[in-house]
Amino acid sequence: HKKALKEVKPLVDITSPEKFTFLGKNLKAKMIAQ
Repeated sequence: HKKALKEVKPLVDITSPEKFTFLGKNLKAKMIAQ
């Protein structure tokens, strides 16, 4: 299971504040575009 966690870690990095706000802005932009 530890090996799997290491492979998943890059996905967990998405939850970092900088990337999270970027994704949030992206989502808002897409919603506004619709």
